[in-house]
Amino acid sequence: MAEEEQHLKKAAALAYDYDSDPRWAEYLSNVLVPDNRPKSEVERYLKFKFYQRNIDPDLKVERLPSKSSTTFTSTSSASSQRSNRPEERSRPAQGSSRSSQHGRGGINSVRMDLQSIGFLSNSLVIIMGAIATLPFMPPTVSVKSYRLTFLGALIACGHSIYAQYGRPSALTLQGIQVWLQSAIAGKDFLYFLYSIVFITTPFPIKFAMIPVIIQSLLNVAQFLKQNFSNASIYRKYLEKPCKWLEANTTTMRTLSANCEIGVGFLLLFLLFSPQKNFIQLLAYWQLLKLMYHAPTTAYFHRAIWSRIGAKINPLVYRYASFLETPLQYARRWFQN
Repeated sequence: MAEEEQHLKKAAALAYDYDSDPRWAEYLSNVLVPDNRPKSEVERYLKFKFYQRNIDPDLKVERLPSKSSTTFTSTSSASSQRSNRPEERSRPAQGSSRSSQHGRGGINSVRMDLQSIGFLSNSLVIIMGAIATLPFMPPTVSVKSYRLTFLGALIACGHSIYAQYGRPSALTLQGIQVWLQSAIAGKDFLYFLYSIVFITTPFPIKFAMIPVIIQSLLNVAQFLKQNFSNASIYRKYLEKPCKWLEANTTTMRTLSANCEIGVGFLLLFLLFSPQKNFIQLLAYWQLLKLMYHAPTTAYFHRAIWSRIGAKINPLVYRYASFLETPLQYARRWFQN
């Protein structure tokens, strides 16, 4: 039970939205990052330490293994197995260095391929979303662009989920359940479900594209900054928009949460039109409930719902008191 609890705590720590927390940038500015460790390993360790210090003190964080001890043991074992001939010493050394270079090149190419898939998928979301919102596009082109927007979001979120959580440790009910408990807390899994809800609708709801476009814009800006910050095209045309998105991440997340809640009310109003869809309505409000409780989206959704309650509750109490009991039941279901 303790190991499973720690596994869930680590999953929640990985799913936490560090970019929107101002303490994260301050924490990184006061930490000495080692240059001789892989970047992903160091970033993962620092996130765990930050999460343990500021959010969940019960999270157990293992220390980074020191490279000096492993290097010393490997060199000592290599020196004990040296041959007397200079030819025998030089050939294995050359072969091992070549194989290590090939191995590192293969790992880097795989990482770049995975990053390229995510970047291209997010770029597809932005381009298709822009085409779908143009006012004078033919209906067939607009509908196809709408579908491709959510298809690109599905691919981008699926790629991010696989990169962060991998596959289930075992293809059994328990293994899949443990994997889902760790992955469902991340925003990528929520937007994966969000895209499934709207990619299958017979009538396009273009207002619903705004959250996935915002998510893709933030991901593309982060990718360009990390991989093309020294390119002349980036410095000339893209640096200012990317810096603006990075500085206004919280504003963009708040706008996305407003749109997500607004889509929920829009689906309620569509019940009185020929475009009504009960299954989509139930699935989406269940997703809104997940977003209300998930650590990556709870802050923004709860703030918006509290503002909505502050405005609506006095009106209901004054003019429509008969709605108080149904609203209490709905609020209890949503918050539990």
